[in-house]
Amino acid sequence: MAPAKTVIQIIFVTMVISTGSSQFPTPFYPSKVWWTKRINSNFYTAGRLSERQMKYAAETGFKSFISLVNTNTPGTFGDEDLPDTNEARYIAQNMSGVKFHARRHNLQWWSMDAYNEFAAVVKKLPTPILVFCNDTYVATITVLLHVAKLETPPGQNIDTDSIFKIGRAMGHEYETDAKVMSLVSAVTGQRLDIKRSEPSSMPDWKKYWPAKYVSPTFFDAGQIWRSHLPRIKEAGFKAVVNMRQALTTPSSNPSQEEVTLINVKDLTGTYARGGRQFILRAFETRVDPNKTTDYIYPGSPWPFELQNHEEFGDKVGYNVNIERQAVEEMGLKFYNIPAPVPCRQACLGIFHANKDLLMGIAKQYGPVLMHCTLGYRTGFFSLLMEAYMSCRDIDWLVEQAHIIGYDFDPKGLPLDYAALKAAIASPRPHCDLL
Repeated sequence: MAPAKTVIQIIFVTMVISTGSSQFPTPFYPSKVWWTKRINSNFYTAGRLSERQMKYAAETGFKSFISLVNTNTPGTFGDEDLPDTNEARYIAQNMSGVKFHARRHNLQWWSMDAYNEFAAVVKKLPTPILVFCNDTYVATITVLLHVAKLETPPGQNIDTDSIFKIGRAMGHEYETDAKVMSLVSAVTGQRLDIKRSEPSSMPDWKKYWPAKYVSPTFFDAGQIWRSHLPRIKEAGFKAVVNMRQALTTPSSNPSQEEVTLINVKDLTGTYARGGRQFILRAFETRVDPNKTTDYIYPGSPWPFELQNHEEFGDKVGYNVNIERQAVEEMGLKFYNIPAPVPCRQACLGIFHANKDLLMGIAKQYGPVLMHCTLGYRTGFFSLLMEAYMSCRDIDWLVEQAHIIGYDFDPKGLPLDYAALKAAIASPRPHCDLL
């Protein structure tokens, strides 16, 4: 059996969402798809997708969708409507130009028939592929198992320990699920024992599946959506820590960040050339100039969005005050700790200035959902806070970062790595008692 670390590296270091990949067009706009879970450069997973998410994914460069949900019943995620399978197929193929496959109605997800159908379908579809189910659980184990099987040399056993380790790092306790163990045993030909489920204080976080699991205390996210706030609360989160810029800097200079817009490129500058949400500027920065107005919604005057209230945008860009009001009206605590992009050494100072505050929030209101635009800044901080509070080392942080989609190692992002290493090396009196 191959060593676990080797298999993890084979599966996960191929592509890093924060830096892009040859599988995606350049430039790559991860803020539109921060909620996807990277398995490798060809496969990502997600929960059941809305129309907006499908358009975002297509605009980012996904070439195929595989739905492990096949239903003629529309759904909801918080206050957001979700299409049924036929409508999802239309959005993908007719509106977005993306290949779409839905698993057959009569297949049980843990059966070999379901797995074999998946394995056969992916051979025919262009990559990168986004595989989705209700809450990422089934999609993730299906893809993890498939990728591990593809990457295992002939004659060697599939390293199931690595699959389960990666699953745990992503917040899934697959070893306690009889259906998962049945599927893994069937695919690998190995006899596997089911582990007893231990009581956990962790929230039912999959009710807000877009979050990225860092630990039972900290979860990472990109820009949260207004319609998803009920699911965030239902999942057990009591506090939201936002690390996006305020409307102005301490010296009163305008500092609003961009808000994501359908059929408008990201990273074009909030204020440049009359403003990013100015009509002529939006025309110039369309993702696809061939899209018609109906792509936005029937009767839209423009073939692009000019505002996004769903992600707390105003006429200029993202507005943290609008989000604060909405989050607090939901009965959740809200904290804003602005951090620059890129974070790096600046975040080292922000960490030292705010670590006691964050530890207090975690102890009083945990688990904590931390978010920024695409999760990069809060990925940095949530991983660092978990390592600091739980006395973990830099190797744990780098490996966990890889699994949830960030490249904080010396080769990928050396300045970020240096800042993280310096922070972990700072005094941790509570760790000396262990």
